[in-house]
Amino acid sequence: GELLALVAESAFPARRSAGGIVGLPDSGRYFVGRETELEALSALLLGPDDARVGVVHGMAGAGKTALAVTAARQVAGSFPDGCLFFDLRGHTPGAVELSAGEALHRLLRLLDVPADQLPADEDGLANLVRDQLRGRRMILVLDNVRSAEQVRAIVDGETSSRILVTSRGRLPALDDAWHLPV
Repeated sequence: GELLALVAESAFPARRSAGGIVGLPDSGRYFVGRETELEALSALLLGPDDARVGVVHGMAGAGKTALAVTAARQVAGSFPDGCLFFDLRGHTPGAVELSAGEALHRLLRLLDVPADQLPADEDGLANLVRDQLRGRRMILVLDNVRSAEQVRAIVDGETSSRILVTSRGRLPALDDAWHLPV
């Protein structure tokens, strides 16, 4: 049994838990006037596991990103495996929107999955992301999302992590997500 345990440990290296990285951008020194929304969002992020995905939606310039980042920073201590931020560029003028596959690829690389172990197809990447997030407690802020298809593969897994999406649209196609209009 002891020899088998040693073989099992060396054959399958431990997954890195994103090292507890907090890759959230600065939420700004002048965040004011959204205390009610911030309190509600922070409570939802700390809520039960059945409330894993949230969509903060509203007009351009309404402060969705600042609100999401501030809330994530406020509760980061409850997510020891890290807090990560990804701009999917869904509404960024002159920028190419990040595809679902590219978003999955970037997330996996940040979770230290070696490039040579990344599947070539989107379904394979989605399966690997779900596997990597299982058992972790992280916050993923997926900013500037144009459509549910951009993030569906990330939000559809079983995890105790929280996924916070910002979008100009409500994204009703994200089943079981809670929505916070801004």
